[in-house]
Amino acid sequence: ASNANANMESGSGTLAELQEAGSITIGIANEVPFGFTGEDGEATGIAPDVAKAVLAELGITEVEANVVEFGQLIGGLQAGQYDMIAAGMYINEERAEQILFSDPDYCIAEGLAVPAGNPEGIVDYNSFVDNPDLTLAVATGTVEVGYAEDAGIPDDQLQVFADIDSMYAALEAGEVDAVTGTAATVQRQVDARS
Repeated sequence: ASNANANMESGSGTLAELQEAGSITIGIANEVPFGFTGEDGEATGIAPDVAKAVLAELGITEVEANVVEFGQLIGGLQAGQYDMIAAGMYINEERAEQILFSDPDYCIAEGLAVPAGNPEGIVDYNSFVDNPDLTLAVATGTVEVGYAEDAGIPDDQLQVFADIDSMYAALEAGEVDAVTGTAATVQRQVDARS
């Protein structure tokens, strides 16, 4: 879902100002396939492409991107670093208390990446609850942190990373036993490393 700063809805004129300027800055987390910069340096992916289509209907055709870590997206919006977020961001109560969301534009499942052959037999979050020697990598600011905690995985079995590439590097180095994320991100990362 895309997220708009509260000023766009509060009647402060921000939307009108953006329309008059014909340009906007979006926040993305460089997470393939949701929102990332392409080889040409332009924002692309599911969320930016949807945002660009909606913005074009509003007369806003120039879209610049500000790339930040996923866990910094909401804070960056609140700090005025960009006008809206265009990222694969779950809508939940905690986030909805901080920012406004558009209507959902897609739903997606969760996934786990494990080393080739799945030597630890990991099948879901319960695998970590059942085996206290396993470590799960999660990205800061993602819903997967909460999912892992809700499943009963203790903090000492969670390793939180600032970015996706670092999580997968830790998996490849044997520093963690699995990485969690959306199924699309997990599949894309596994494919890129095969």
